[in-house]
Amino acid sequence: MTMKTTTALFCSAVLLILNANSIPADQLLSNADFSEWRGGKPLRWSKLGNVRVTRSRQSYDSAFTKNSCAVVTCRRPGDGIRQILKLNGSIRYSFSAWVRAAGGGEAVVGVMDQADAILLRRTIKPGDWQKVTGHFQLPASAGVAVIVGASQVDGRLRLAVDNLSVAPLEPDTTPAKVPLPQPTIAMYGYSDGVRKQFEETFETANVITGQTVDVKLIDQLRQQGTVFCQHVNNSTGPDLKTVDDFVNDWSAPFRETFDGRLPGGFDAIAIDELHPSADGEEESRRVVAALAELRRLYPNRYIFAWGMWQLASGSGVGRNAVSDSYDNLLRAAFESTDQFWLECYIREGNPQFYLFRRLANNLESRVPGLLNKTSFGLYISQTEPFIADDSADVDYFEFLDAQFHLIKHDPLLNRSTGVAFWPFYRADPETIRQVNALARHYYVNGEDTHYGRGNWKQRIANPGFESTTAWMLQAGTRGILNTVAMNTEKLPLKRGSVSHGTHCLKMQRGKSPNRARQLLSLPSHRTHRLSAQVSGEGAATLKVVSKDGNRTLARQSATVHSRDEWQRLQVEFPTPVKAGEVSIVLTDDSGKPGQTVFWDFVEIETLAR
Repeated sequence: MTMKTTTALFCSAVLLILNANSIPADQLLSNADFSEWRGGKPLRWSKLGNVRVTRSRQSYDSAFTKNSCAVVTCRRPGDGIRQILKLNGSIRYSFSAWVRAAGGGEAVVGVMDQADAILLRRTIKPGDWQKVTGHFQLPASAGVAVIVGASQVDGRLRLAVDNLSVAPLEPDTTPAKVPLPQPTIAMYGYSDGVRKQFEETFETANVITGQTVDVKLIDQLRQQGTVFCQHVNNSTGPDLKTVDDFVNDWSAPFRETFDGRLPGGFDAIAIDELHPSADGEEESRRVVAALAELRRLYPNRYIFAWGMWQLASGSGVGRNAVSDSYDNLLRAAFESTDQFWLECYIREGNPQFYLFRRLANNLESRVPGLLNKTSFGLYISQTEPFIADDSADVDYFEFLDAQFHLIKHDPLLNRSTGVAFWPFYRADPETIRQVNALARHYYVNGEDTHYGRGNWKQRIANPGFESTTAWMLQAGTRGILNTVAMNTEKLPLKRGSVSHGTHCLKMQRGKSPNRARQLLSLPSHRTHRLSAQVSGEGAATLKVVSKDGNRTLARQSATVHSRDEWQRLQVEFPTPVKAGEVSIVLTDDSGKPGQTVFWDFVEIETLAR
């Protein structure tokens, strides 16, 4: 192997930190623990470049009986040490090493074949001892070099290395520690920073996807029969290109033991996401091969994969169909994953309820049986650039209820294995409560009836003031209260990606307040949330009062300072015990004469019990 080969390896790499236990018995490297030295040099290792190699007794683990390591001092990129092996290209190999870097620059360990191809590479930044691992396979029987050295040097880089390993890779038959729940209720988006917000979801969902380093949490979830899936990505990058790259990356959670505190590693991974790559395209071939190899290597762990909706529209007929075929990816999802989560994202502004059955029909026709291991992924995002509740004419909580009810009651859709949600961290807390309540109603308790009222039309009539109907308008003395075109008032027609229509309510304060009022009949013994969007310059007040107007149930005021944006006002209130009739009131009673505020997008929602 030439210096050109060595330099090529050190040009680019990616960091992967994992923990493992012992060196495999079928280790193929010689003097991998640097216990054998002669003439001040480690036996069977050769130098690369102008490098200094010394022996140190400060190994990463004092439990090792020989307790020594090699210290490689590098002054230039490409400096390092290597050992050449002759391997059989028909099998896959595991690689691991303990490495510690100090000084200026960046260290690298890796494996190259004799044709200058990089089979595996990992970078190490200065810091504590790190365990780097990976898999690789040669295209044919050939010599390979295991290389440890510098990819970047700033002055001098000292690299300590110990207990390297190259060994044939056998399937890991370690079983998952918890049975796969049926039906599955999967929530996407956990991280340790939002654990408190997830507490109610832990009580409902039985599959949690995200990322954690909290071993106690994983054990707690296992004890209650919940699977935690460590999130992994399906996006190519500088260090994620080949089948081996993705097998290494996707399988990393299965090898993560947190220094033995999580024996056997994670039970499950969730791959996000399978893209619509047509049969025969490079990405399709790569994903199919990586999934098959991952399944072979970890036959008893759980592999979940999200898939974009287009995968279930390939070679389909009718609306939403695409001409490309994605049968290979769908077949891989059927053969190599435990569950396939199909994104079926509909929003209020485009309520495509027909899409669920259309995708299910095509899915079943392309790969019979896949529907039985598929969950539909529902769209609960409420932040830019992904907003599902984007119409004032729709009650979003009832809109979600309608989706659950459809999936549970349609004979074809009911064959799906559960329900999944994307994503926790983009949804309002009350929306998460609603989703949990719906999941308990339909999947935990097995109820057949609607959780809500079975109608997703907004209870408030004319919520966007596109006309003057439904509202009782009472202008104050010398005040102005009427609907106006937003463009003539130089108001934004959109709030982010959400359209506000063309009109709104203009409220200009006179000597006495203006009021816009609407009477509603709501279910009693329930809590509701009323909200409205305001703009302009001045103070606006949102109120809920009893039917007779003698009692205020809730009130919220805010001051707006510009016509350049919309601001949300909201209040929560319980309905009276004996009667659910209330009036909602929009007013400028806390404002000053001459001010002008605008109202739009008035909504009311019944909160989860």
